[in-house]
Formats: sequence, structure tokens, C-alpha cells
Amino acid sequence: MNQLRRIDARSTALRQQIVRRYLRRLRQETRGVSGHTSPVTWWNKHSTNIIDALTFAQLEAAILADETVSLELETQGAPPPGLYYDPRVVAGRTGDGNTVHGLVAAGVSKAATAYDNGTVEEAAAAWEQTKRFLALAGTTAIADASRTSSAASMLTRPRTKYIRMVNPPTCSRCLVLAGKTASRPTVGFKRHPGCDCAMVAVYDWDRRKRDPMYSSLYFDNNAYFNSLSEADQDKLLGKAGAQAVRDGADFNQVVNANRGMTTVTDKVGKKRKVTTEGTTKRGMASKYMQAQMGARFKKTPGSKYTRLPVARLTPEEIYKVTGGDTNKARVLLHQYGYLTGVDPRLEGLWGDPELAGEVARLYDKTGTALRRGIRL
Repeated sequence: MNQLRRIDARSTALRQQIVRRYLRRLRQETRGVSGHTSPVTWWNKHSTNIIDALTFAQLEAAILADETVSLELETQGAPPPGLYYDPRVVAGRTGDGNTVHGLVAAGVSKAATAYDNGTVEEAAAAWEQTKRFLALAGTTAIADASRTSSAASMLTRPRTKYIRMVNPPTCSRCLVLAGKTASRPTVGFKRHPGCDCAMVAVYDWDRRKRDPMYSSLYFDNNAYFNSLSEADQDKLLGKAGAQAVRDGADFNQVVNANRGMTTVTDKVGKKRKVTTEGTTKRGMASKYMQAQMGARFKKTPGSKYTRLPVARLTPEEIYKVTGGDTNKARVLLHQYGYLTGVDPRLEGLWGDPELAGEVARLYDKTGTALRRGIRL
């Protein structure tokens, strides 16, 4: 493990300790609540303790992030910062600019509504929902404080950018973003509730691709996927998505297909799960669908994008259509732009020539019936 990885590992471990301390305090303050617990009485007694605990956790995370950026850049030979910022400015606010007080109040309002208008059972269920909300929203607020502090610290140092670092175990969305580079610290950091991905500061941007020190910061999705058990792979991507990757599909294509997913009805009245992801002129999938299905672009009324008028099946629908037949599934995975290890026309322009030959034989074996697609 190189020095940058060691710094990141230390920072992650300490940040997780901060989160655990907040969650422990949250459990203490919500212990014993039930459907008979008055939210007003509870608020007057416990809310300040939770607000203070979360604010202090944000401050700890912000200070840690500032120190981590300094260590990372010092390791890379960067000069001292020309300016300094106060990490205290990020404590007490959530990532969307609201106050921590407002976050806690929003969580307790769910229990208050059920207590005033529902049954004891409904109030008890609302309290459980409140506890889950405060745990997830609090964890996210701590992570946001850390990332905001990292970005602010980088802004005090010229020529500093960042690489996105994931902390396994992680979700499929974060895996797709892992190792992405940002040309400046102010580039938006995509995250979901509970996301604990971090920024690793990079000083000499032009050196990052040739210096071994940076190589460990880039993440190999396929290597991570292959390191998991089949059960964990299914949990990460769903059974169909995981099977698609095991059959050769590109990890990113499988995950990104979820973004434009919808349900359409084909000409015989069957409902199909499809996605619009990748079907524009710049999309990878469109190149495969053009080559194998003869699809042509069409301007959709009311949309600024020119898309293919053929639905792109999701991996789940592909395995449903083929009845689990692996050969037919691999044909469709290639046809719909998931099997990107070979070029669209199977001409050996890139990828594995043996795989291209194998997929071409599968096309011949399964016939042309699969190539018609579902017209929209």
C-alpha cells in the first residue's frame, strides 16, 4: 500500500469512528421510545443532545478532512497553502444548506404527526421511521461536512484537483463513479443518502497517469465484482444484472441502464422493461443497435435529444425474453450494447478477437429473429 492509500485508509477509519459515536448517542437518546412517547416531551428533553452530537461530529469530520488534504498534498510535494479556512464553518449545516436543527426537527415531525392523529401502533412505527431517518440523514450530513471541508481545503492550494475514492463494501452507483477525476475542487460530488465516498487531493494533475503513486487510487470495478461471492454479486446488481456481468457485460453499462428505465408494451401486448440510457447519438448502446438491428435515429417530439426509435432491453428483460438461455442472452447483451468487450459489427476493431468470433457464432446459431427489437 502506497502513502496516499495509507493516508486515505487512516482518514476513513477515523471518520467511521466519528459516525459510530454519533449513532451511539442517537441510540441513547431514542432508547425506550414507543407509541406512548410524546414527541413534544421527548423533544424538550433530548433534541438538543442529538443536535449537539451531530454538529460536533460534523466539526470533527471537517477538521479531519482538512488535515487529510494537507497530508496528501505534503506527500506529493505540494507547497504550503497560501490561504487558510476555518473548518467550523461547515458544522451545523447539511449538504443542501439546511440547519442540523431543521434536520432533526424534520425527523421528529413524522412521529409527531402519527402521535397526534394515529393509533399507538402507528405512532410506534413512526418513531422507528424517525430513528432510521436520523441515523441515515445524520450519517450523510457528517460525510457532506467532510467532503465540503476537503473541497475548501483544496481551494486554498493552487493546481489542486481530486480523484473520487470509494470505501468498499459499496453500492453499484458509487462503483461506477469510483476513480473519476475532477478538474477542480468545486466540481459537484454526486452522492446518495449514506454515501461515504471521499475525495483524494491531487497536486500535479499532469503527473497522475504516469506516477505509480496514483495508480492505486483508480478502481477496477470488474476486479471488485469478481472478488465477491455470487450471492453478494446478486445483492450488488440484482440477479439479472450480476448474471449479465458474469456473461461478459460491461459493469458500467449494466448499472447505468437503470437511469432511464421504464416499461413499454410491445406489439403483441406484452410489457417489457426497457431503458433509454445510451440510445442517443453519443450513447454507446446506439452504435451496437445500429450495427445489429439497422436502427436509425429519430427526433422525438418534445425532447432535445435524437434517439433510436427501438427500445433497449434491460438485462432483466433480456434474461426473461431468452428464458435463461445463455447463448441467446449473450447475443442480446451484445445487440443492446452491454457486451462492449468487442466492437458493434464484430470486425475485431477492438477487444478480444476470440470473444468476437464466439459472439458471431452465437448470432449464426440463434438466427435473426432476435435482431428485430421492440419498436416504440
